[in-house]
Amino acid sequence: MDFHLFLRQLGRRIRAARELLGWSQDVAAARAGVDSKFFQRIEAGKQAITLRTLHRLATALHAPTASFL
Repeated sequence: MDFHLFLRQLGRRIRAARELLGWSQDVAAARAGVDSKFFQRIEAGKQAITLRTLHRLATALHAPTASFL
């Protein structure tokens, strides 16, 4: 799989989890402890992230980390 395609799919999964909770990007970013612009780039599929950050996002979104992979 192309890495850029993977980032876009990851961003879509994160966005879907956030929207399921009814949260704005700003709320989700604050709960995960990341900058809102950084969070926006992740959802847009334009930002690579570490596994640590993925785990923080998943925890904040009340989802298993593996569900984003």
